[in-house]
Amino acid sequence: METNLEWFQKVIYDITHDKNVVNNLSNILIALTALNSNQLKYTSSSLNLSNVFDCLNCSNKEQIDLACEVLKTFFKVQDPAAILSQYGISMLRALNHPNVEVKELVLQELNRAASEPMLTPRLCEERDLLLCVVTCVGHEDNSVARPSVQFLVKLGSTLEGTKSLFSTSMLETLNRVAQLNDINRFRVYEIIVEISTVFQPGLEASRTSGLLDAVLEELKSDDILAVLNTLELITKLALTHHGFQYLESHGVVRHLAEKLCGKEGEAFLSYFLLGLVKFFGNVAQLRPQETFHDYPEAMTAIFRIIQEDADQNLVLVALETFGYIATTTHGKWVLHKKGIYMKEIMNRIMEIVFKWPTDSRVRGLNVLANLLRLKVSDQDTEMLAVVREWFNLLGSTDHVMTKVGDMAQQPFPEIKLAVLMLLQVLAEQPWSQQYIRNTPGLLELLLDRNSDSTMLEKTARFAVIESLAESPTSEAVFGEEMVKQFKRFTKEGAVYVQ
Repeated sequence: METNLEWFQKVIYDITHDKNVVNNLSNILIALTALNSNQLKYTSSSLNLSNVFDCLNCSNKEQIDLACEVLKTFFKVQDPAAILSQYGISMLRALNHPNVEVKELVLQELNRAASEPMLTPRLCEERDLLLCVVTCVGHEDNSVARPSVQFLVKLGSTLEGTKSLFSTSMLETLNRVAQLNDINRFRVYEIIVEISTVFQPGLEASRTSGLLDAVLEELKSDDILAVLNTLELITKLALTHHGFQYLESHGVVRHLAEKLCGKEGEAFLSYFLLGLVKFFGNVAQLRPQETFHDYPEAMTAIFRIIQEDADQNLVLVALETFGYIATTTHGKWVLHKKGIYMKEIMNRIMEIVFKWPTDSRVRGLNVLANLLRLKVSDQDTEMLAVVREWFNLLGSTDHVMTKVGDMAQQPFPEIKLAVLMLLQVLAEQPWSQQYIRNTPGLLELLLDRNSDSTMLEKTARFAVIESLAESPTSEAVFGEEMVKQFKRFTKEGAVYVQ
């Protein structure tokens, strides 16, 4: 090991004085491949890589690429703290390098360091390095800008990092980057919103800086794309308690509800309807009772889309919104209280699942699965009755189950998978287990492995049978012998060749 180390030390020490730098870098890379992980770690920690950094100071792309690979190989086994301590100045110089790959190398290491909260104080000391990262947010190449954004979000997700990021010099640089063009402005907004979602101090710092208010002002812009991008950003903020409170206190949620209801003009509404529906769907999934109570007009507007709209994608998004709300038992109860809603929703789902194009049918089946899904731990008498009532709104049970069985045999993999996922949901509840049992040929179809042509289908079928095998009510519904078949099927695994 020492002999290897001596060779590396000699080559790296002499590398910048040798005319054949490219050849030496290539030899280092080749030699590194011969080391096991322990040898690589020992060698890496024993070397001074400053000379390898110096190899970046040229216009020879091959040399730059090789130097990056050497540094990357050594860095991946080193402690981020040690790298930052030993090569902070070299990293700053490299971050100012015109070559994209060099910047990527440094940003990768900085992101690794930022992933360790203990290193935040150390990172905050590197003020020039941080300012350079902020500048990289405005880089034209996304492979540089994206990791820069990620690093600053990680840094700003701690109290000390927040203080550093929102210092005067950092804010001045952020604002300067934001003013370069629309793309950079929204990169900065993304940083601000992401930090605001993490914790209250992050939101307060963002608000005090004026940048969070600038984000909200974009909702009043005449630039359609800017409003859509802003809507997507603030949806993330609305998914946190403190973020939603902030948006509500600033009248943002009420403003969006009015847009959804078309109070600001139909032409404007048409561009933003999908984003608005998704916003309120996300909000209502987290706080269904409050959303239906405080913004009834918004939820009614989404419901009317299901009833009246001719745009198939918009109808599906509206249905998916209610399906998403129903992923919690609280959401199911709120929807149950809106009696007429569920009748119309289930009628529309029936139309979609059996009459619309294949991709729409798949989405309709997924919505139905979300509406009916009920974990065993949530299966009390009342909740089971609610879900059963919804299923019965689809129409004649015999007719619906027969159609479901027919779809499971269609030569469309997407449909088949969606049907199997629906059947897996039905396999977990006693009332729907009875429907499965009473549907001629359905159990035989589910136990037939030969009809699957892909691994996805095999896995989906296995999930259905596994649910039947593990359900505490299966034996009472199907009988002891059939449950033994289910358990034998699951014991054989998803992939079994007879």
